[in-house]
Amino acid sequence: MSNHYHLLITDTQGRYPAFLADLNRNIAKCMNVKLGRKENFWNSSDPGVVCIPKHMETIEKTFKYIYLNPSSAFLVSHLESFPGARSRPGDMKGKTKTIRRPAGYFSKQGRMPAKVKLCLQVPSFCLQEKGKNEFVKDLQRAVREEEDKLIDKVGVDRFMGRLKMKAVSPFSSPMGEAESGELNPKVSGRSREVLIHEKSKYKQFRDQYEEKYRLWKSGKRDVVFPVGTYGMVYFHGAKVAASP
Repeated sequence: MSNHYHLLITDTQGRYPAFLADLNRNIAKCMNVKLGRKENFWNSSDPGVVCIPKHMETIEKTFKYIYLNPSSAFLVSHLESFPGARSRPGDMKGKTKTIRRPAGYFSKQGRMPAKVKLCLQVPSFCLQEKGKNEFVKDLQRAVREEEDKLIDKVGVDRFMGRLKMKAVSPFSSPMGEAESGELNPKVSGRSREVLIHEKSKYKQFRDQYEEKYRLWKSGKRDVVFPVGTYGMVYFHGAKVAASP
């Protein structure tokens, strides 16, 4: 989107905080150079990181939310028309995309590679219930149906459109007041049962973490923190339970 992005990632090594730090830092530095700006590029609030459970309906809903974001914000009527960085359901069929190092910020003599390869994948859990082509085809159909419903409801003239979007100055500001007081959930669930289960797992983790942290502060360095602990492990060398 124009002022935020959505990613659906699988974190196999429990290192997403480091990944987000690298990604956001590089985006900020590159874009500030490109726009001739200084100071903060991103909002100073915490990013919204939500754990998506291994539940097919919830994963499909998450994908649709991401792909439909430009339409639900009345920017473009269809995802294909969005002028910014975006992926499409068909990109998960296994095609590899080569991305070249952006000019302007990175040095040619630096450590960053001249190009990298990106291959988007269907989450492995989904492949247990559907084949890759079937999953992608169903998602493509669902996204197009939702786009068509929105067009029928509000009319095609309601959307800003690609050309007007590209004409907006990156130095402009929204006219309305910023929304505040919204929740920043940690887990997601399409059904009540799934949501209750995921919240229970998260509460259990928090309780275990706080107990181990109290012991650590009392001087006991042999405590084992629960799976999901990041800062205490990578910054302080604490032990963590083996991942299942």
